Amino acid sequence: MTELESPLRHCPECGMNTRKERCPDDHAPTIMLSGFKRDALSFRPDEIVAGRYRITGTLARGGYSAVYAASHHSTRQPVAIKMLSIQHHVDAMRKVVRRFWREAQITARMTSPHTVRIIDVGQVEDGPLFIAMERLRGRTLGSFLQGLFQQNLVMTQDEAIGMAVPILRCLEEAHDLGLVHRDLKPNNIMLARVGADDTIVKVLDFGVARVKDSSLTADGNTLGTPAYMSPEQFRAAKVDARSDLYSVGVILFLAVCGRLPFQKKNIHALGRQHINDPVPDPRTFGRTELSSGFVDALMCSLRKAPEERYQSARTMRQALELVRGGAASGLSVAHIQLNPAGQTLIDESVSARDSQAFMLGVEMEDATVGIHEVDATIGIEEIDAGVFAEALNPELDAKVAPVAPTSLEGDAGGYTPSA
Repeated sequence: MTELESPLRHCPECGMNTRKERCPDDHAPTIMLSGFKRDALSFRPDEIVAGRYRITGTLARGGYSAVYAASHHSTRQPVAIKMLSIQHHVDAMRKVVRRFWREAQITARMTSPHTVRIIDVGQVEDGPLFIAMERLRGRTLGSFLQGLFQQNLVMTQDEAIGMAVPILRCLEEAHDLGLVHRDLKPNNIMLARVGADDTIVKVLDFGVARVKDSSLTADGNTLGTPAYMSPEQFRAAKVDARSDLYSVGVILFLAVCGRLPFQKKNIHALGRQHINDPVPDPRTFGRTELSSGFVDALMCSLRKAPEERYQSARTMRQALELVRGGAASGLSVAHIQLNPAGQTLIDESVSARDSQAFMLGVEMEDATVGIHEVDATIGIEEIDAGVFAEALNPELDAKVAPVAPTSLEGDAGGYTPSA
């Protein structure tokens, strides 16, 4: 086969289309975009992926994606194989391919025990892209909260802090690397079983993360899950690490109140609430005892303007740890949260104690990275925030392109417990 007859390929690093197996510009391995024979949904047990992973079962499947249980052919290590089909609409797939590839790169650079570990990434010879990840046993935070709410229960303040601190530790590392998750929600947080009876919090799916100063996801094409999105995401404004902290605040609110701070089911009405409406005091719902320090910390994370929130995940974590440990140091939560530079105001000996695993004492279910329960409160996978912002403000010139779904989940709104 001559080079002109070779399938079209794409460099996930620089975006160049070429027919060469390595990019002429940066020498990175290229991805085949045409000439493939199979899609991600067609693999069966006992098939070998990339010459080294034996599929043992199907964990989930979506329109263009599937996640398989597998084991390494030589070491027998259990893994989850996340696959993405390459569709014939080459131009539309280029951004999807780059997001998929970037998910692996982003997560592989992180060493926090609260981030899912990436083992391998590549392309099956017949077409689909794959990421091999550690296989986790456990359940999502969304599933756990759903179970609590169905029993008319919520998390206690200490349980909620114990859940949030590991998430913030993960975000500390991500943000220090210049990475913003942009889609934090209960179904992207795993309560993974470690050993016989320990549980550790893991943050999943950096697949729509944005690298600081990268044009991978343009400002007009913000992805996210509406109920947990920050006001600036709804406006299609510039998003930075402080947007993730807003999402953590929404998750905390849900955990201790049994409901979201804003619950409109119409996407435009929900966006206006996040942008304009005051956050209700969580104590008004009376579901569990909350200290003033905890409420102050929570409300700080949910402020409309990013500059008025915590300025770093580290600062928010330390504020919550101070609440959990008491005010023996004499520093108030307000003293921390109002520090404009986001610098540490708490002595390390007081605040930076080791983060204990979030021990829930619940029966765990089989689950895997990238597999999330679906909550169809609003019923969309992700939104194009540029279009949404234009609908909110007709004067906003937001020219955006359609956004393709990048993950299997369809959680758009979270959970509303039964009365």
